[in-house]
Amino acid sequence: DSKIELERDRVRLLHQAVDILEDAFMSVWTAVSADLDRGHEVERFSTEPSLLSVLIRLATSLVPYLDLIQESDSSILNRFGAMIPSLIELSDRHPSVVIEGIAFFERLAKNHRIFSSQPKNILPESGTYSFVSFFSQVLAMDRISLLPGTGTVQNSTCYGSIECQWGAVMCLRIVVQQARDLDLSQVSTRDLALSNIGLLNNNDLRAQLFAFTELLCGARYYQHASIFRSVAASRLAKPMVLFEDVKTEASIALQSLLFLEGQIRGETKLLDWLLCARSLITGAVDKYDNESADDTPTPNDTETVSSVVRNASRAAGADTLIVTKQVGPSRWQVKLEAATVGLLALTDLAKRGDREIRNNAHPQKNITWQQLPQFNPIAGRAACAKKCREVNATPEPNSKPNSYVSLHLEGLISATCTAATATSDQAELPSLQNIAVQMLALLVWCFGDALDPDFTSSSIGGKSDAPLVLNQFSSQIVSSVRHALGSSTSSITIQALFASGCEALLLLLKKGLVVDPAVVRRSVRPVVPTELKLPFGSFPKCQRDITNIDLRPPALSKTANIRSLLFYRVAQLGTFAKLKTFTDIGILDQSVSNVLEKFHVVEDGLAVHAAALAIDAARCNQEERSGATDIDEETKGQKDTPSKVLSKGLTFANIDDMDSFTKKALAEMWPALAAYAVTRLTQDGDAASVGDGTTINQKKKEWLGKLSPTLFVGLNESLDVIARGFMSDNWTWSFDKSPDATALLCVYGIRNLLKGGLQFHVESTTLSVSTELNLVIQKLLTMILLPSLRVTMNQNNADINRNKFSLSSSSHKPSRELTLQSCKLMEDMCSSHLDCNFNFSGQALLKVVLSPLAAFQEGAVTWQNDNDAASTVLASCLRSVQHLITSKRLAEDGISNLGDIIRSIIAVSLMVRSTEIKGQDAPCQVKEAASNLLCVCLRDPSITSIEKQAIAKKIAQAGDWEEWRKVCSQLEDGSGLRSSLDAIEQAITDNDNHLRQMNVLIAIRNALQDHSLKTAKFGFVMHSVGAQVLNTLKKHGLYLVGNVDSQVRVSIIADSIRISMLAFQHLMTENHAREDGTGSLNDVLASYLRVIFAILVPVIDFNGLPNNIKKTIGSDPAIGKLCAQTIVHIARGSAPAFKCSMGSMTAEERSILEMAMRAELTGYPVANSSGLRKIASHGKRGKLNIKAFKS
Repeated sequence: DSKIELERDRVRLLHQAVDILEDAFMSVWTAVSADLDRGHEVERFSTEPSLLSVLIRLATSLVPYLDLIQESDSSILNRFGAMIPSLIELSDRHPSVVIEGIAFFERLAKNHRIFSSQPKNILPESGTYSFVSFFSQVLAMDRISLLPGTGTVQNSTCYGSIECQWGAVMCLRIVVQQARDLDLSQVSTRDLALSNIGLLNNNDLRAQLFAFTELLCGARYYQHASIFRSVAASRLAKPMVLFEDVKTEASIALQSLLFLEGQIRGETKLLDWLLCARSLITGAVDKYDNESADDTPTPNDTETVSSVVRNASRAAGADTLIVTKQVGPSRWQVKLEAATVGLLALTDLAKRGDREIRNNAHPQKNITWQQLPQFNPIAGRAACAKKCREVNATPEPNSKPNSYVSLHLEGLISATCTAATATSDQAELPSLQNIAVQMLALLVWCFGDALDPDFTSSSIGGKSDAPLVLNQFSSQIVSSVRHALGSSTSSITIQALFASGCEALLLLLKKGLVVDPAVVRRSVRPVVPTELKLPFGSFPKCQRDITNIDLRPPALSKTANIRSLLFYRVAQLGTFAKLKTFTDIGILDQSVSNVLEKFHVVEDGLAVHAAALAIDAARCNQEERSGATDIDEETKGQKDTPSKVLSKGLTFANIDDMDSFTKKALAEMWPALAAYAVTRLTQDGDAASVGDGTTINQKKKEWLGKLSPTLFVGLNESLDVIARGFMSDNWTWSFDKSPDATALLCVYGIRNLLKGGLQFHVESTTLSVSTELNLVIQKLLTMILLPSLRVTMNQNNADINRNKFSLSSSSHKPSRELTLQSCKLMEDMCSSHLDCNFNFSGQALLKVVLSPLAAFQEGAVTWQNDNDAASTVLASCLRSVQHLITSKRLAEDGISNLGDIIRSIIAVSLMVRSTEIKGQDAPCQVKEAASNLLCVCLRDPSITSIEKQAIAKKIAQAGDWEEWRKVCSQLEDGSGLRSSLDAIEQAITDNDNHLRQMNVLIAIRNALQDHSLKTAKFGFVMHSVGAQVLNTLKKHGLYLVGNVDSQVRVSIIADSIRISMLAFQHLMTENHAREDGTGSLNDVLASYLRVIFAILVPVIDFNGLPNNIKKTIGSDPAIGKLCAQTIVHIARGSAPAFKCSMGSMTAEERSILEMAMRAELTGYPVANSSGLRKIASHGKRGKLNIKAFKS
């Protein structure tokens, strides 16, 4: 009770203090100033500012407790917000009063909970709106400007001193940051917009901050200009202000305002910021009014794509006019700030687009980057035109179509390329150029795959044949990037520019914007270390060894910056390593590798130095966690030597001698350096002794023994970062800087270790490498392979009826390259060609490779096409299982139930080949891998002939005839064919499914032609399905099956005839040995031919011949010709049997047969202009064409 009473007293005292403050404020306005001040002007001038300062300071002291007062007085914040600016206005902007006002608003900004306690009661006339208006006046410019159109001169003065302006900017920055950091899940967007309406409704605030930056830059023209103090500032009120501090606060305030407006108003406002930055960089407002004039207004249209683009450019250029009309062309510092906020705005837009794709990456939604109107000119024009039509059809007062970044691409590219090569008085501006190159690289990343909308509609080969939209700007882009790569001084800003240029170069090559070999050669020349003559040597054991192979770059001059000596070696070697490695992986085109080979770089020395840099980078990264020690020989072997912070390395004498950019370059480049070094060092070297008596292979072995742990540690760390959701929380557009890229390069390096047989590793690392490899493959399963399939493994598998896998809800999907390399690593570990003594558990590997297949069995996996991640992973798992079975590793592990495992694998293979997902068969690479695996499994001794027959029957019932033929070839006695006759008969007699009939006839023909099967197959095949084959021939030949595709019909008839002729040849071959001249063979053949001719003759009569075309529906002379060729082939093969078979024919049938044979022998003569051509007038016989009957 006492505490409650004390709290009530406290609130009561606060209310009394507020009453005193308001009474004092009102007394200032009630007194008759003219009468009281007469004769006391000096006293008034000296005491009034003190009184007003005391009142404001009292209000400042009450700010932290306003939330307590608001419980009973909800309008207290509005009154304070109007009271303080009024007191400042009353003092005629006296410096001391202004400073107290700044302190009040700064305290108000830090206590932002006051604004969010009752957000629904915050109105536009709140205190926030009042003090923002006041800040706008404080930041107003003090330049003399000529009013346009009047000829008069206006003197606009700034009432606040530099101290006041610094305080205003700082307070503004705090308010904007506090508003930006509000939790949108607790405060609605509407309430947040209302509570910050003073910030968002002040359209001049952004322009005033840019103009204030211009004012600060213009004031630094005298010596010792880093210190700035205006004459109006009180010497006792504030110490002297550093210029850079004020400029930094203004820059942070601009960026915070950008993020706040983007958070509340979305992509439209971000585009406005981007276009405003473009106008400030170029200094032109009306230059881009007609950048998308692809349509012309009609009388019924009030909004068009051109008008929307023009209005967006003009609205953004309005703020530029506020700056340029006051100060003329902007200084390069203002352009730097504009480029910075433009880069941030474009990055936010790209991040939103990437998030939208990841959130809708489910196969049922399948939203791609090319469907986003912000980054595809085709989609942008279509979306804008659609919105224009909707607005024109039902006009609303506040409804306006939105523009998109893709509609302003030409102006953005032009502005960034201009800034990327900007100079001032013939002096380079590396800081501005660096930001511009980064922005240019981001534009290339966003639009690198977009097609040119002006060529898409007229493309002959389809949409894919249209050129890229950036091709028209390729010369500007390449020139800007080459300019960035041409910088080679030791300045920190130049280093940043060179690093950005390297990143942009990789992106240009990846997107395929540079394809000309000559241009590629000129572009990559600055990053190819041709001037570095780096020797090859063994791993150093002392300082002298480091000096002998020049691991530490020497200073080229006495005035060189020693802290940046290592930077260019890291940047060059790292970029060169990425070019080589990305080409081998397939990220870059192979032509890049061909260009690099023409430089004739000695790569063995480069590999050693790349390995040294990678080792130092890994040790620097592990410094805080492991406390690495120096490599000096003096401390080696001392057991009690305490671990200390890393100070020396292989490539640097003192870690403090490296600047921040060098350390950053090491941290970013080490995966590529390590992967490149491993790739080169695992290649066979000269076995001859060199130098100290050791061979090159022995030297490589020493380096690989030190380098290989960095790959495993880096891979584990990058996979852990991916598992924590790095891509969603810390988005980066650059693939090279993502954890996916680190994991990709580490996996590729480990693959090269495996390909080299691991023969370079020292014996002491054998056990640890085996353990690491087993852990790596487990992590790749859970973090790469399963996420690529969009499935996750359930943690609780105690319930046997519950599925082990379920659809993943994560929005992160590994890159295609990382998935592919992970699959290849898994195949390499399962492959039998590994010549190493490491203990890879075959059973453990089998569990890993069968997990994705188990997820497929449960129905959790779907595929889209032959190149998607699911197809890649499933095909790789099937190939890995095949490698394990072929290498006999499973048998060597002593698995007791190996036969049951192989039977389960056979079931999975059959399921993969027969499963349809959304009406789409399994992709080709998955089918091929399953087929190869099935053949390997069927050759296992544990699979009996009865099981193979059952498998053949099951495959035949499924209609997979290609795989059925492979299974039948495993059973040389023809039992597989015999066991499938029921399924074959059902397929042949299925007159409703003509494709099924065609496929089964092809399979029968191939099986009968397979010489691996015994000849007894003809008897039971023709006895079981011979009648069905001939019946199918008759129905399709006479067009009794209804509507059927002509090609399918011809194929069915052709294969039916071929099967019949194969049986005819079989009869001739089998009975030729026992022919006794009594006519028994002729009688058998004649009986068979009577059945054949009873079908062929009506088919010829129905379809006609090429020289006697019938007009009956369904007739096809090609079918008649095919039957005629068959008759001629029979007559040539067995003339006696042919004559015997004709004896039972009617005269009409004999006439049709004779006409067909004569037409086939004479070449089908047709009527010409002079009449009918005479046929066979000289008794010459035509040449027989029997190509179709060759077996």
